[in-house]
Amino acid sequence: MVDPRTTPAPWYIAEEERENRKTAYNQSWSRLLDELNRRLQAGSTLEDLVKANQDDQQKYAGFIPATLTAAIPQLELGEFGGQKPPYRLAVVNGSYTSVPRLPGLDILVRTVAALVDSEVDCVVELGSGPGYNLGELFLALPPEQNRPALIACEPSEQGRKLTEQLFSTAPGAEISTRFFDYYEPDLSFLAAFKKVVVFTSHSIEQIPILGPGLYESLLAAPVYACVHQEPIGWQRYTNLAASVRKLHDDEHAWNAFRSSFIYSIQPGRETENAAAWAAGCIYNTDLLPVLAHASDQGRINITALAYDFASINPFNPSTLVSWTRA
Repeated sequence: MVDPRTTPAPWYIAEEERENRKTAYNQSWSRLLDELNRRLQAGSTLEDLVKANQDDQQKYAGFIPATLTAAIPQLELGEFGGQKPPYRLAVVNGSYTSVPRLPGLDILVRTVAALVDSEVDCVVELGSGPGYNLGELFLALPPEQNRPALIACEPSEQGRKLTEQLFSTAPGAEISTRFFDYYEPDLSFLAAFKKVVVFTSHSIEQIPILGPGLYESLLAAPVYACVHQEPIGWQRYTNLAASVRKLHDDEHAWNAFRSSFIYSIQPGRETENAAAWAAGCIYNTDLLPVLAHASDQGRINITALAYDFASINPFNPSTLVSWTRA
């Protein structure tokens, strides 16, 4: 497998590009932090805040939100043309569909919560962003059960601040935040725990080449189970994976592709469009092979795999992978 620590950086992994991504997320989380503080001043509880975030995810913003269509040079809606509110485009179980409400957005937390038995003493989210997944998880765990320590590992300062503010309404939660960098994945702090569950949600997507480093760290730590909700379903098709990697290696070809690719909304184009989105956004290309390698080595047992099961962004659908240590 390619190790990004020893491989010459392509044009898109330049240090300034990594910093630009971090700056963009700091700005996004800063805006969310302002809104969160207004809700806190109005007396919102953690349950209120989590519910408000879930409602925000479900807000209708057009059949395809303008924030997405603005990034698409050419779009053909085909049979989906003329859809009226509140219907929006979604990918559900691998297929395009028109729905009034996005299904499947609770599967990640339900899957993680099912892994938290009485012996699990720590749950970690890598790339935790604003912390709402951990907030939802805290509320989902039975109050009579000894709740584990929660650790939000997040590269952006504003994301960590937002998580701390979010949990300020839950004095019973044992929550801490830590800086984390996928390019230098230090998980040595997990040595203080005995049985750890780790999860990610659309954070590895931001790392074009993950390489073996993260899994070396995970399997060196007392990690009992892991759940990934990441847009990697298209990676199972070797032709698409090779095409995306080739575009990521050639800035001129990448620019030409981004201006010419046609997103056609018709059956059978779901994975091709998802690969195009990953290519254009310079998203991850190797998490699925990394998982397959760890499984083939007999180091993990994959217990759940659902390709392209749901989507907030229909061009970037989530795949769920869950494993336990072999």
